[in-house]
Amino acid sequence: MKLLIITNIPTPYRDPIYTILSKYDNIDLFVFYCSLSEPNRKWNYRYLDFNHKFLSKHENKFVRLNFNILKELNQLNPDVVITSGFNFTMLIAWLWSIIKFKKHIPFSDGNIHSESNLSFLHKILRMLVYRYSDAFLGSSQKTLDLYKSYKIDQKKLFKSCLSVDNKKFFPKIKVNKIFDLMFCGQFIQRKNPLFFVELAKFVNDKKPGINVLLVGEGPLKFNTLTKLNEYEISYFDAGFVQSSEIISYYHSSKLFIFPTLKEPWGLVANEALASGLPVFVSSFAGVANELIIDGYNGFIFDDFELNSWSEKILNLLNDDILYDKISNNSILSVKSYTNNSAAEGIFNSVKQFVYEDSYCS
Repeated sequence: MKLLIITNIPTPYRDPIYTILSKYDNIDLFVFYCSLSEPNRKWNYRYLDFNHKFLSKHENKFVRLNFNILKELNQLNPDVVITSGFNFTMLIAWLWSIIKFKKHIPFSDGNIHSESNLSFLHKILRMLVYRYSDAFLGSSQKTLDLYKSYKIDQKKLFKSCLSVDNKKFFPKIKVNKIFDLMFCGQFIQRKNPLFFVELAKFVNDKKPGINVLLVGEGPLKFNTLTKLNEYEISYFDAGFVQSSEIISYYHSSKLFIFPTLKEPWGLVANEALASGLPVFVSSFAGVANELIIDGYNGFIFDDFELNSWSEKILNLLNDDILYDKISNNSILSVKSYTNNSAAEGIFNSVKQFVYEDSYCS
């Protein structure tokens, strides 16, 4: 069976899953990338160990229309098409699958909260695509709940979790943790870095001399550093760090702070947990109450009241026994979130379309 996945760009967290999937029996995998990179992504392009093609090798804007998609579809002639969005290229692929009587599967990591501000037109478009799709892939239970809100049959829903290589992040030796609080992400309003600064000040006022770590870049970086300097808080600015080099920063930190205003999932939480860090997260992240369990491997907050966040933070910073307990829970909690299970989720969504005698063999 020819399986085609159409996605935006190569990513360090999905490409390893495609490599695993390409080794499955009865699956002839091919991946189309709409472009080589995006303006706000700095990931290094790596060798891809599976059949793939770039529809464009230029840095692309977020509205994508690859005019060669029809030619490529007709030439490859896949049996199943998985699309990971609703840009023009993917909509053309969806229409092609209908016309050619092929199977179509939408793949999303969204949830009801992250899509709460969609326009009426966007919602109608989703309803139309979902009506003429054969199975549905989601990265979390929250995504499956989103599909259910469109009256989609539970039997058609499959989960392919967002994951990292947990073994790479596992701390093999005890490392001196020089940073009390860590922030990792784009420095944009949605990621809420300025709240992180105010929280760091609040904690530092009660426990003077804390040290914080910043990883990432973005338009709010200057404001963030200005405030930290104003508050005389000790910090290290690592800038943008490639995924292959970020592990040491997690290992040198005690707590991971994730105060996002809106996040479909939040893969940095997987990385932090696999590194043994308790995660402090807002309830607006997809990982909240699914991967992050309040009081078990971190803490979840419904608002941004500084006193409640700082109280939990100080409890862990001042209690080594409690810290070690939650740190161990963090590592345990991501054991089922693996690249293999993510690949299996994709396979489960398509195996129903494989000829039964071929699959059983």
